[in-house]
Amino acid sequence: MLIVRLNEAFTDTSLGILRRDKLLEGDGGGVTFLADFSKLYSFSGAGGSTAPLDGAAIVDMSDHANGAVRAARAPTFSGNGVDFTPLANLGSMTYLEIPASVLADIWGSANQYYMVCLYVKLPSQADWNSGGGVCPFFGGETPYTSGPDLIALAAASGGGLSFRRQVAAGTMENVTTPTMQVADYGGFAQLAYWRNASGQGGRLRTPAGTRLTTGAVGVNNTQNFSTKKGQAGIGSNFWPNSSAVGTATKWKLYRAFIENLVTSGRDPQTVLDADYNRVAAAGTFS
Repeated sequence: MLIVRLNEAFTDTSLGILRRDKLLEGDGGGVTFLADFSKLYSFSGAGGSTAPLDGAAIVDMSDHANGAVRAARAPTFSGNGVDFTPLANLGSMTYLEIPASVLADIWGSANQYYMVCLYVKLPSQADWNSGGGVCPFFGGETPYTSGPDLIALAAASGGGLSFRRQVAAGTMENVTTPTMQVADYGGFAQLAYWRNASGQGGRLRTPAGTRLTTGAVGVNNTQNFSTKKGQAGIGSNFWPNSSAVGTATKWKLYRAFIENLVTSGRDPQTVLDADYNRVAAAGTFS
C-alpha cells in the first residue's frame, strides 16, 4: 500500500478514511473480518511457498479481531492459497479460525442479516464430495445438528453446493443450492451466502459465469451462536461425520470476509460483483 505523508496539518475532513482494502470503503464498519492470503499485511508468507503453521496469526484487514490457522496436519501453500489437498483423512482438521466476536456482532444485531464470502479454488468434478453428507468450505465449530451454528457453505454429495442456515435446534433451511456447470469445477471461484431484508441468496461466480439461487428471508436463528468461532477450511462442521470424503479436500482458500449487513446497509450482489472484478483483475491467485 502506498502512503503519502504531508509535512503540514491536513484539514479536509470530507475525504474518506484510507482503508486497507477497497472492499472496506463505504462499509460503515460492517465488514468485521477480512483475510487475504495474497496480502503481506494479512499473511506474512504471502507470495511464497511456505504454508502457515498451526497457531499462525492471520491479520484481519478490517482491524476488528485477528484470525488464526489451526492445523492438525500441515496444508501446503501456493498461488497465494492454502491448499488442503494433504488432508485426505478426517482426523486432520485444518482451517482458518475466525474469532467469535465476528459471530457475536451478528447475533447482537437487530436482525441476523449478514454475508459470508470465500474465494477458493474448487475441487475438480472428479474430486467432488462423494460421501453421504456435506463437506463445508465454511462452517462453525458445531454443525446445526449438534449445537449453535451460523451457516454452512458446503460441497454437496455428488455435485453442487449446499447452503445450510440453522434456524432452531437441529433445524436448518437449505434454500440455496445453485446448479453448477461443468466449467465451474476445479478453478477459481467466489462463493457467497447472504441474508437481508429482501431474502436469502446463495451464489457462485467463476470465470464461466454466475450461479444464483434466492429464497425467502425466513426467521432469525433461535440458537445463540455468539460464542462460536467460524472455520474456513477442513473444519469440525460435518467433515468428521462425512463418509467417503476421499479427495474432496483438494481445494484452496485464498480470501474470506464476513459482513454485517445491518451495519453496512449494502446490497450484497453489488458488493460481490465489485469485489470479484477487483480480485480477478489483480490476478494474484492461482
